[in-house]
Amino acid sequence: MPSRKRHLEFDDYLRDRGAVLEDTDGTAVHNRLDKHAKTYGPTHREDDEWHSHEGARSMIDNIVNSIGMDKDRATDYARIAHGHESLDYMASKLKRQSDCREAGLDWDHIYRRTWKYMKARRFHRARYQELG
Repeated sequence: MPSRKRHLEFDDYLRDRGAVLEDTDGTAVHNRLDKHAKTYGPTHREDDEWHSHEGARSMIDNIVNSIGMDKDRATDYARIAHGHESLDYMASKLKRQSDCREAGLDWDHIYRRTWKYMKARRFHRARYQELG
């Protein structure tokens, strides 16, 4: 599982490609998706209900309904959630393929592969109302 630093770097990668607005802070999204990472450990991605499209959707819905977040910001949150999950998937896949520890991974390569993965699934164009 990539560190918080790597997820925030990937948020910057998304910003650089115009998928996320420049001033959107994705920290709340990452906090929710990783809320129980220590509890579940290595199976976190599969076992934690919050680490899913449904969990992210619930979190975004709660924010939209409680503070009236605009749809553009909610869309950014949806794309960041897709990016978080995609980065976790791709880092895990490439780590298994190369059989190395996180420190030995080429993160620029992983970010490029994750972006390609997201584009193939149109996650980079996801809209808030389409998440789920």
